[in-house]
Amino acid sequence: MKTGHIVYFIARSERVPHVLKDALRRSTTYEIDLFFDLDGTHALDTRYADQLSKELEINLAALFEQVIQAGIHLYACQMNVMNSCHLHCIDGVEPAGVVTFLECAYRADAVFSY
Repeated sequence: MKTGHIVYFIARSERVPHVLKDALRRSTTYEIDLFFDLDGTHALDTRYADQLSKELEINLAALFEQVIQAGIHLYACQMNVMNSCHLHCIDGVEPAGVVTFLECAYRADAVFSY
């Protein structure tokens, strides 16, 4: 049984592997929401994720798959998605706005920003 709720706000793509691993570690105890904004949304793009995987020597696709299988919610800033007409998001990502973020943040036990 999940005993709490954590929200991660990810604005920097190079922090994504760390956040995904931390969220996975906590997912057995907490409901987790991941919000990607600014540069962080680039990690959700299939092509950029491949490039970032090579640079950081990590398999982001596998990490994202584990996150999705763990029931962690992935949200991308809808303004970033709309403004980037060439963004090809990985499966399982929902576009979301400020209202969605605030609703999740208000009921969260903790909000972390990366």
